[in-house]
Amino acid sequence: MKILTVIALFFSMANAGAFEQWEHKRMGDLAYYLAMEIHCFAKNSPPLECRTINRETPDENMREKELGRQCATQELKRTCELFDDIAAEIEKNDTDKENLNRLHEALRKECAEEKKANYCKKRNELQIVRWKSTFFFDPIYSGDQDDRKKKYTDEKISYGDVVGCVDYFLTPEKMMAGSESSLFKSLNKLKKYPEPKRAIHLYPQQRVDLDLSVANRCFKALWNFEGNRAAHMNHTHFQSELILSQRNMHLLALSLRVSEKNIFGALTANAISDHYLHDSFAPGHITAWRSRLTDVAANAFHDKRNRLGARASIDEKFFAKMNAITIDGLATTITDKLLERADEKNNPYLARSVRNYFLLAEQKDRQETCCTSMSPAEQLLYLRNIAESLVQAKEITLKGDDFLWDDMQKEQRLLLLVTEVRSILDILESSMLQEPDKNGEARVKIVDSFKNNNWFWFEKDKTAGQVVAFIGPSQLTATIGPVKYEVENIPKIYGYERNDPIYGVSIGFDDMLFGDQHNRSTILFERLIFGNANEKRDSLNLALLGGVHASHSPFGNDAGFSLRGAVILPQTETILSIPFRYVRMHEASHKTWKPTIGLRLDQGFSSFATFYLEITHDSATQRDGGIQSGLSIGAGLGFAAPQCRTPGISSLMACR
Repeated sequence: MKILTVIALFFSMANAGAFEQWEHKRMGDLAYYLAMEIHCFAKNSPPLECRTINRETPDENMREKELGRQCATQELKRTCELFDDIAAEIEKNDTDKENLNRLHEALRKECAEEKKANYCKKRNELQIVRWKSTFFFDPIYSGDQDDRKKKYTDEKISYGDVVGCVDYFLTPEKMMAGSESSLFKSLNKLKKYPEPKRAIHLYPQQRVDLDLSVANRCFKALWNFEGNRAAHMNHTHFQSELILSQRNMHLLALSLRVSEKNIFGALTANAISDHYLHDSFAPGHITAWRSRLTDVAANAFHDKRNRLGARASIDEKFFAKMNAITIDGLATTITDKLLERADEKNNPYLARSVRNYFLLAEQKDRQETCCTSMSPAEQLLYLRNIAESLVQAKEITLKGDDFLWDDMQKEQRLLLLVTEVRSILDILESSMLQEPDKNGEARVKIVDSFKNNNWFWFEKDKTAGQVVAFIGPSQLTATIGPVKYEVENIPKIYGYERNDPIYGVSIGFDDMLFGDQHNRSTILFERLIFGNANEKRDSLNLALLGGVHASHSPFGNDAGFSLRGAVILPQTETILSIPFRYVRMHEASHKTWKPTIGLRLDQGFSSFATFYLEITHDSATQRDGGIQSGLSIGAGLGFAAPQCRTPGISSLMACR
């Protein structure tokens, strides 16, 4: 049981994401709301596609109220109760399938009656309209916003849900295509309604096509095996691959919007792109050398850089262009529209979301209280000061993880929000124009705010005196939207001392092949002393670990010191090491020190948790009280984590 507890603790930390799922959701939902307000609801004559948005339209409200009034009649009371009971049963985390089948059968009999058939038809049509919406559910508008919500209904998948779930899929394509892992199980969910014939298409075209099973797979825990595996295979969330991933998915979204006129598929692809956009605002993802580091080493560097932060410059002209919008011929900005909508008089639900995002900075472990005593007028003034400060800023310190919610990072939060709103507006504002050009060719309008994104890592060639591209050199630059990183003095040989300290524990059993041939249980606590990652492809990383070792056998308990030199192949999470131990053992009536040396092989899908085999030239106390030496074979589980992800250690160290 203790071993399982340790495994759960370490697996729960095996996620090198810049932000947790609820953080991505909070940012994504707020950006989506603002983009839809600007594109659709702030205009006197909104675009045609805005009429299909799943908000509480007057027509839909009237239909729902009329159906509600009919439920008040004695004749339809039982029918309405069955509809409500079915909806309630489906929304449960532990749906009782037998009870659900009984309810469906009872409803079928009710709706077979001629007097009730018309009501059942209208009720089903209303529900299917909601499911078949070509836009995402908007939790802020509906007042259903809850960043930490654990129970989801499939018809309420929001833009932020997609943004937050990217970390838990091996590839973004798995989120959009195929029926693997029940991604498209929505028709089963709709058995209570007339089943629409689903067209065969590659990308989702309406909400009914996209079932991410958020509550079942987008969480961090031991039993989320695919999510843990995705955390191990997350190279596309770092460095140049991160910038490219954001760019690729944004271009796909533009293509779906313009070429295929598939606005829901475009928004889904762009939500994935925005996940990478969020990650790019975390310096740990820009600077961590993911392709040449194991999982635990990458997390150690990622954590430290996100905590310390990195300076980045802001392109003032580009930010002003990105922030600028036009509504009904009047020029304004995204930040002005945010301030206008953040007033409780206009939308109390948005005002609450804005307070969470800028003022309360609610987190998992703590809550900032800088602004909770402000009046609504003072809060608006506070937000306006943030906006003015950002507009005038030429540089900004970016941080990742929960450091984003520090009061000092309020300008970063606004910068990220404006950039994401602009990302969504790119998709909404791009279109196929109705009038062809002079040659009769179709004309398109494409708005692309991220075409200047770039990545460059270089060093100076001392002999030629020129700048040449090179992996592992002295300077890194990256541009994402209005932000430009310039990180100096990155060495060609990457030292692990730049990381947060790494701690590990190994739990196993040794089988003595000599003497009394008994077994013993062992535990080893270690800390990384030294290590480096080399720039060359397929080269081995080196590490030196030191710690304390203890064992228990039928003939006594031993303890000592351990030193382990290791070579590491990060691509396969394989570690080959030579452990040297100096152990204090019981011999007759006194204790003596004995050296041991061996060869150990660790292998696992993640360096957070590995299986190891070991052969050692060992010593052990015998039944007669003497000590003999010979070969032993050992096996067990190894766990490792950076300092600030290690239970018991993180609370003692400067992890804030």
